[in-house]
Amino acid sequence: MLGTDWYSSRPNTTYKMAGEVIRTLVTIAARGEIMLLGIGPDAHGDLIPEVYGRLTEIGDWLAVNGEALYGTRPVSRQERDSRFLTRSTTRPTMYVLLPLDRRHGERLGLPELDGRKVRAVRMLGVSSGPGGATKRTDQ
Repeated sequence: MLGTDWYSSRPNTTYKMAGEVIRTLVTIAARGEIMLLGIGPDAHGDLIPEVYGRLTEIGDWLAVNGEALYGTRPVSRQERDSRFLTRSTTRPTMYVLLPLDRRHGERLGLPELDGRKVRAVRMLGVSSGPGGATKRTDQ
């Protein structure tokens, strides 16, 4: 649920932050499960601006990172140090999903991949520019 009520938005409802919903979504999807996000209208049948804002933030995150969740399956249901692993069902691609609160510049150790050789590593939302420099693609 995005708020405290499954079926409606009452005055003074407290809503989960987008980051909390995204962390839950990643945890559930990386375990091969599905998530239903309950949002409810107000007394007039409309969604309140706060709900639209949260859904926009979640949608923005999914626009960059959704390929790590959609069309994937869990990798041996592994969960290590808040890292989750998924594998594409159509390509030889594995995804490592990290918590949103990781510190900038923090080193990341990749998990063992059953003895498979890693041919390339890239970060979703970042592309190589001239000279191999990276740039964000979500800005």
